[in-house]
This record gives sequence, C-alpha cells and structure tokens, in this order.
Amino acid sequence: MEDKPTITRGEWRRKAYEAARKTGRFGVGLPQMVGPEKAAQVYAKSRQKRIEKIARDRRRVALGLEPLTRLIKPVILTRQEIDFRFRMKKRGYIIFRGDPAIYYDDKTTRNEEREAAARAIGLAVNHINKRVTQ
Repeated sequence: MEDKPTITRGEWRRKAYEAARKTGRFGVGLPQMVGPEKAAQVYAKSRQKRIEKIARDRRRVALGLEPLTRLIKPVILTRQEIDFRFRMKKRGYIIFRGDPAIYYDDKTTRNEEREAAARAIGLAVNHINKRVTQ
C-alpha cells in the first residue's frame, strides 16, 4: 500500500490560487479545491462568525461602549424620533444633524404639549444657549 502524499497548507493555498487564476475569478478557487459541500461549510462558518461579531458589537453599543469592529453603523435615532424632529423643525424649533436634542431660542413659539411628547419618546428639548456652551 502506498502512502498518499500530504499537501501542506502553503501548497494547498498555491494550488487554490492557481485554479482560481485559470477561471478568471478568485472567488471560485475554494469550491474547486475542496468541493462544493466543504466550501459551503467554510462559507457557513464564516457567515456565522460575522453574525456573532455584529451581535457582539450591537450589545457593546447598547451598553454605551465602542464597537470592536466597523461592521455596524450605530443607529442614533429611531424612525419615530426622526419624524418627530422633522415636524418640530417645521414649527420653528432648531435641529442639528446628528444631535438627538431639539433646541429653541427666544423667537421660537413654544408648545408645551409637543415638548412633553418629545421628552416622552426620549428627545431632549433645550434652549439654544445650552448647545453653545457645550
């Protein structure tokens, strides 16, 4: 009985690279070398790792920590808050992009019910001087 020659990791990578070059696309080297079933397992494992990293980063952001990767885009405002800010801007309040607060100045006609509704959904309503001093 003959022993099968073992392929080292470097040789396997080189052969996969050459096979991918022949086809003109580098993404097909893995299925050609290991077969479609094994390639599907490798891709599924990669996909699962990415999902876990995204979930981990979302948990960190929810706790107020910085994400470890750049896989997620932190959501600052919900759709409800964005819509409410737009309506407040139409009524004369001052809105700054990326700032979750609503501001008013001395010229703004204030409405306590609207401001209470803004506070109820989590938006701060402040005088413009508070923003300038920060």
